[in-house]
Amino acid sequence: MILVIYDSIDEHLKLAGEFDKAAIPMGMYLAWALNLGLLRQELVREHQQLMTRVRMQDAKGSELLMALGGNLDETLFSERGNRFAGNYYPRYMIDYALVFGRDPYLVEDTWSNYDKIAKLLTKELLGDIPLSTSVVNIVKSGSRTALNLVKSLLGR
Repeated sequence: MILVIYDSIDEHLKLAGEFDKAAIPMGMYLAWALNLGLLRQELVREHQQLMTRVRMQDAKGSELLMALGGNLDETLFSERGNRFAGNYYPRYMIDYALVFGRDPYLVEDTWSNYDKIAKLLTKELLGDIPLSTSVVNIVKSGSRTALNLVKSLLGR
């Protein structure tokens, strides 16, 4: 079986020129996936302290990315996370550049910038499903990500 790798820090390093800048776009995607419950629960448990710090916005997604090896691959994501990444991630960098209206590697690694891309990612994930239906379905499934979902949709 071949490992599916959605993205690698090495690909961004060539364009960004600096390691810290190269990690920002992928790190924001990874933090969003964590906040929406799209990472494998075993992975979340293995890195519980750092995952909690990212959720509390005390650490950044770029830090999490580096702690996990600098790749976004199928081993990080839940089944739903892999389905979404497989369908959406090939156009993520285009959307990322459009959201920020500039070179993706000039975007600052801030939580306010994360909120901008998280809003778009959440809409891509949920499509045109009404917010109330989405929240009800997430709560019914036993997920604890309803608050993160609402915050992401509201851009907060």
